[in-house]
Amino acid sequence: MQSLHVDANEWAGLIRREYLNDYIGQGGAALKFAVVGSDDLAGRVLARVSSDATGLDYLVARVDAATVGVHRMDQVFHATARQIAWADLARRVLMQSYTDIGVEVTGTDLSVDTLAAQNGVTPGPLRAELRRALEALLNRSYDLARDFRYAMRWLCFSLSYRDGMGGHQEKLILDWLAGELRLISALKELQIFRKIDRYNARAMFSSLGSWARLAGLRGVVLLLDIRQLSVARRADAAGRQHYSAQAVMDAYEVLRQFIDATDDLVGLLTVVVANPDLFDDEKRGVKTYKALYERVWPDVRVREYANPLSSLGYLKEERL
Repeated sequence: MQSLHVDANEWAGLIRREYLNDYIGQGGAALKFAVVGSDDLAGRVLARVSSDATGLDYLVARVDAATVGVHRMDQVFHATARQIAWADLARRVLMQSYTDIGVEVTGTDLSVDTLAAQNGVTPGPLRAELRRALEALLNRSYDLARDFRYAMRWLCFSLSYRDGMGGHQEKLILDWLAGELRLISALKELQIFRKIDRYNARAMFSSLGSWARLAGLRGVVLLLDIRQLSVARRADAAGRQHYSAQAVMDAYEVLRQFIDATDDLVGLLTVVVANPDLFDDEKRGVKTYKALYERVWPDVRVREYANPLSSLGYLKEERL
């Protein structure tokens, strides 16, 4: 096991250099496991990656298995969506559409009426031209799932109205993204007919990465803390999320789906923080789910040295 250990500083630097600086920023996707032996090191790893990603213009979301059911992809997405400033992303995309049609934007008011007055044009034709430009931009973004595309279109359009964000339709969309919408029929008029569930959530993650890049950011970094999966007894969960043996298998399946979707996902780095028990435990560990274990366990390794580029890194207790 010692041959698998990597210096924590070296590992964090590699994540920044090889993934954040380059591969993910160019639209790639990857999943990296960081196995840590203490709560302190876990916190420092998460803080370091989050700080580096934020400084490089990535959206960052942190999902903890102790409070979010990571055995369902839709719950992971909803928890991520609740951390996203959707209005800011829509504002960025709308400003790009205004720029594409030659409209100068000054100030924070993006309504058509205001910008028409500032640019000395008539609001009606400007609104029609903006709609065509925005829809052309969205239709060229092939990585956006259909329902996601419609939702983002409505968020952008809402900013072009005089009252901006905050209307009833915008709240419905935000509730839909966050998993808080009671009836999907409420979005029928917006041509959205399906809730986000475990079957389409992966496409939503790909859409989110693509949307972030369309808004001028470099992508999305998802920090997924799964250490809670190792808590076997409900009595030891201490009020936190408890995972049955089957739920643990479902969580491993979610991770397997993230790995297998790396060719389809856009601009998404998933950093999974785990404790050693999840690889050593013969009953609940990753070894019990071969579809995941065989994807992350290095088949070839040098006896004296760890491969820091491996999907799986056991991190040493070094200061970051």
